[in-house]
Amino acid sequence: MSEWTFEGSIGQEIYVAVNTHDPEVTLAMDVLDKNGKSLLPSGPNKFTGSFEIEPLKLPADGAYTIQVTASTGFAKYSPENPASEAKVYGWYQISMEIGEVGAN
Repeated sequence: MSEWTFEGSIGQEIYVAVNTHDPEVTLAMDVLDKNGKSLLPSGPNKFTGSFEIEPLKLPADGAYTIQVTASTGFAKYSPENPASEAKVYGWYQISMEIGEVGAN
């Protein structure tokens, strides 16, 4: 699991995009409020390839977390060949933009 925490303001819009660069890697991405509640309409989104959230308006001032998770896939490998981050998760690129409060 990877997490990034940022401070946001009520009414601010954020844009988040993730690209796995590997069609065999499945990730889940979510945006959480300070209480750990998902702000995405359908909760965490599982995907392969690329995923981009629609502009998301923050409901309050405070800390928010972007969370990206992947299954460990450890069962795919024998104890002699343990899973490594490169084998399990592949690699991905994430980008985020934060709009100004009240900007159109």
